[in-house]
This record gives sequence, structure tokens and C-alpha cells, in this order.
Amino acid sequence: MVLCECPTDIAAYNGHLDILKMLVEANANLNQAETSLGANPLLVASMNNHMETVRLCVELGANINQTNFDQSSPLYIACQNGHMEIAQYLLAANADISQRNSYKYSPLDIASNERHEEVVALLETQGAKPNIFSAAMNGQIKLIRTLLDRGADINEERNKAGTPLYNASQFGHKATVDMLIERKADVNREETTNGTTPIYISAYNGHLDVVRLLAEKNADINKKETLLGANPLLVASMNNHIDTAHLCIELGSDVNQKNDSGMTPVCEFLPQNRVTC
Repeated sequence: MVLCECPTDIAAYNGHLDILKMLVEANANLNQAETSLGANPLLVASMNNHMETVRLCVELGANINQTNFDQSSPLYIACQNGHMEIAQYLLAANADISQRNSYKYSPLDIASNERHEEVVALLETQGAKPNIFSAAMNGQIKLIRTLLDRGADINEERNKAGTPLYNASQFGHKATVDMLIERKADVNREETTNGTTPIYISAYNGHLDVVRLLAEKNADINKKETLLGANPLLVASMNNHIDTAHLCIELGSDVNQKNDSGMTPVCEFLPQNRVTC
């Protein structure tokens, strides 16, 4: 839910064309962003798929590339939600196709992540360039190979969000993980925010086959992340991924290894408020 504080935002959010036009004729600022989330009329209209409201905003002088609190543009929001017609219109009105938000994601990145294939095709025909991070998240092996052959860095980390191998592991793409390892991806490379590794994030999400593959390729099954000191076994236990937890034990995980708060995997398996570890 988006909080709308300005009358123009509320009108645009609900697709009330006549009210929005009346407000602008009364000198309402169409580019004024509300204070909490930085929403503006064009952005909320793009989010809610109000095509005619989007058109009116642009015709009345809205800044087509104005962003919200995390630097997401109207085009980004339209692509995130799969609103093909609005994306087409904004591109025709010269919206910035390569504009990235504060997480360094472009409209093509988010459309790929959300699997809006028609929007992806549209953006690519308009010149948007795919990247190896989104390809890894979506398990696009052929595209990853092409990008690597063109010089993409297999161990690069983008915006403290992990390497391509980390991203593929996070989403459980075993074949992609296998290919990246074959291409010399570092199986123990930590992401820089919390020090989590590919095997940690795959255990966290219960991707059994990916955990097994990474361990076979010498990933450290006992490697702790740096924020709380948790290891793969502990987070698998915490998230009730029983099969993954059993696998971690079979692979040599230390069942007595504690996190920074003194918690062990067995503590995570016990019902809360019944047993104190």
C-alpha cells in the first residue's frame, strides 16, 4: 500500500482524471512528492495501471523520470508490475530506460526478476542491456554464458547484494550454480553486507540440491555470517527446512556451533517459550 498525502497523489492513485485536472488548473504542483515515500502522481498512476491518468500527467508537464524514496522511476514501477501499455507510453515519451534505483536495479532488471516476459522483450528492443545478476536470479544459463564470454566478471558483487553465484544459489537454480562453478566462480565469496555465502543463502531458503552441490565443490558448510554469527545449519533449522538441516549435518556441519547470542541449531528446533537453551 502506498501512502498518498497530497490531493494530486490521491486523485492519480485512484485514476480520477477530472479531479486531477481540476487540481492542476488550480495551480497544484504535479511534481510535488509526498514526504514519507516520495510518491508523485505519475508514479502512483503508473503503479496502479491507470493509463489515461499517466497520459494526463505527462501532458500536464509531469517529470517523467521523477523518482520516489528509493529512486524508482515511473518506468521502473510500470515494469515491476508488468504494465505493458504504460511502459510503452513512457518509453515513447523518452523515459530513461537505463535509470537505476538506489538498489542499482534498472527497469529491465526488475521486469526480468518479476518474469514479465513481454515487458522484457519491449525493453530489449528499445536498447536495454541485460546483466549477469538478473540472469543469475532467473537461471538464464545461455544468457549468462554469453555475458561471461563478453567479459562480465563472474565474481563481481553489485550493490552489496552478492555475486552471480550467490544470486543463483538464493533462487535455487542448481544448473546455473553448476555452470558458474565450472566457470570458476568463488564458492565461498561473501556478500559484503552480512558476510553470507552461497551455501548459507541456499540453506536459508531450503534449496537442498544447491546446498549439496556447493558442498561438493568445497563450500564451507560451517562458515558463519557476520551479522549474527549464524551458519547454514542454524538458518536451515531456524526456517524449519528439516531436510536441508539433515543434509548439513551429513556434510559435516558442527551441530554445537553457536551464533553470537549463544544459540545452537537444536535451540532453533525447539518450540519457543517451552525450552530455554
